[in-house]
Amino acid sequence: MRPQVLIGDLLTAVRRLEIGDEAIRAGLASLVWPARFQRVRTNPDLVLDGAHNAASAAFLCRTVKRLYPGRRVIAVMGLGGDKDVEGFCRELAPALNAAIITRSKAMKAVNTARLREALAAFGIELFEEPDTGAALEHALRRASPSDLVLVTGSFYVISDAMKWLAGQSAKA
Repeated sequence: MRPQVLIGDLLTAVRRLEIGDEAIRAGLASLVWPARFQRVRTNPDLVLDGAHNAASAAFLCRTVKRLYPGRRVIAVMGLGGDKDVEGFCRELAPALNAAIITRSKAMKAVNTARLREALAAFGIELFEEPDTGAALEHALRRASPSDLVLVTGSFYVISDAMKWLAGQSAKA
């Protein structure tokens, strides 16, 4: 279902329940939607976004360009084997300076060679790591404090990143 339809249905329900504008604003201000442009770290900013198809990649590209204009963007990305890899890459690549290609072992992932091939035409730096933790370490080593490290392509990759980050916090 399209988000516009869901929002329209939600607004209709809210009006029928006579919920005031202030309560709506407060609710939206406190909304947390994990893995939807979720910033989990700063210096460099580390953002998790579960975009996994061409439409969500296009929206993510616009969001990155709007919120991080002129900033270097390093993506950690892995996609499921059933996804439109070329469409996803075509839509997201204009926002990227580099990509570290990886895969989650928890899903049937796309072959990393196919992902590399889909990104190669866009003139961004490409690297490959065997798992999400290694890819995140690589991205964070390459990043300066003003860069954006963006983890995307699959909720499985996001889950791997969250586990890796939790392990890093436990070590600190």
